Amino acid sequence: MIADNTPLAKALKTLKKIQSEDKRVIFTKDIDRVDREILVENGWLTPVIKGWYISTHPSVRDGDTTPWTIAFWEFISRYLSHRFKDDWWINADLSAELLTGSTILPRQVLACSPNGDRNRIELPGGQSIFVSKVKEAPSEIVELHGLRLMSLPAAVAQLPPVYFTRDQNSVNTALLAISQSANSPELRRILLRDNMPVVSGRIIGALRHIGRENEANEISETLKGAGQKPIISNPFDSDERKLPLLPANPYVGRLKLQWDKMRLSLDNYDIEDVAIDDVDAFMEQINNAHVEDAYHSLSIEGYNVTEKMIDQISRGEWNPEANAEDQKNRDAMAAKGYHDAFQSVKEAIRIIHSGEDPVAVINASYGKWYRDLFGPSVRAGLIKRENLAGFRNGPIFIRGSRHVPPGREAVPPMITAMFDDMLSQKMTGFSRAVLAHYYFVFIHPYYDGNGRISRFLMNSFLASGGHNWLIIKKEDRDEYFEALERARIEEDIGLFAEFVRERISSTPASAPQMR
Repeated sequence: MIADNTPLAKALKTLKKIQSEDKRVIFTKDIDRVDREILVENGWLTPVIKGWYISTHPSVRDGDTTPWTIAFWEFISRYLSHRFKDDWWINADLSAELLTGSTILPRQVLACSPNGDRNRIELPGGQSIFVSKVKEAPSEIVELHGLRLMSLPAAVAQLPPVYFTRDQNSVNTALLAISQSANSPELRRILLRDNMPVVSGRIIGALRHIGRENEANEISETLKGAGQKPIISNPFDSDERKLPLLPANPYVGRLKLQWDKMRLSLDNYDIEDVAIDDVDAFMEQINNAHVEDAYHSLSIEGYNVTEKMIDQISRGEWNPEANAEDQKNRDAMAAKGYHDAFQSVKEAIRIIHSGEDPVAVINASYGKWYRDLFGPSVRAGLIKRENLAGFRNGPIFIRGSRHVPPGREAVPPMITAMFDDMLSQKMTGFSRAVLAHYYFVFIHPYYDGNGRISRFLMNSFLASGGHNWLIIKKEDRDEYFEALERARIEEDIGLFAEFVRERISSTPASAPQMR
């Protein structure tokens, strides 16, 4: 408890007032020097660059990038607005990515301004910002989360040739978003006004490459009608690729394009399904894995549990109603929730092996797994009852990741697309297991429990293919997280697929899985 009459208490009151204005980023002139120095010394403010700070908390551990991740775009917006007023904008590449649902924080933010100085400014986390000197502003600026972005048509018209081969999913999403919306005439107006035959030809060729012949022809004929002659070329470095119509939600569009890429790459790692002759014996092997699995899964999430505690819970020798200390124990409640959820997962697996469709069963079941996970903690008063309502209703951040999960409005359609449109495709239990785990933590639909639910999804789909329960050990935590981060940032599922395959390929379906 901080006494009300201390300098720190005074400084914290000032900070609270600033934060009440929804500010996480603080400029040196926003706060008195004495208050600022006290807050920095006590861990409530962290310097970013000279004169700029972000609000943190003394409990934040060294190396935890979450506070910076949360404040990143606010810092970019406030810093650029402070330096250039309204005379700045984000460059074409990054504008296109942000307007089409990119979830990755860039290593370098490239901004433009007539007053740009071309100096690279180093930021935390190995990131940076660079402001180019550009005389003429784009024809249309749109705002998103406080950022001044080029409109999508203006950004596409300025995309450099290398962008088409460097980040095909992003440019495909942008082209499809334009061709399926009212932005299409705006793109034609920009190309007509600026008379760029090479750029126009590149866009026409790109649209034909992805199967948008009508839009490509419309641009071509419009330009010819104005006396312009586009120099048509295909900017992609691959064979002709037809893309499906994408939904209006850019996050779902990106998800589907990414899915196509990852689904194909999984052919190099896939494992065939195994027939299960004795379902009861198979289920007993899964049951035998519970104690070890709960210990490692909860330990990965930071809970302080023991196998003895988990074993007592699984044998019914733990009674929070009779033991007040057990009821208040966060770790014990998490273990009880894991036990309850594990039983529900087993029920779903048994239903699958009775002949039901695994995707339909798991889709109908994971919500109950989530409620089981946190039911004991809710009943004990450790977390709020409304936490059981389901998907999160606000932003969330993943510690140590450059991936920022999509906004709450994108979560339901992305989850629907994952189960109904993608996992329902014909594939092995292994492929479904890898993709379901990855995409669930990519979407991060809950405030808590995403890792545990994703591992339940993985194991349910593995079991649907006849594979035993896979335990990801806490000792493998760093390798596990690294594989997931590569998939999120580089769209390369291979490392994670290999991580999973290595841990099941040496274990026959007839043997207990107790890694």
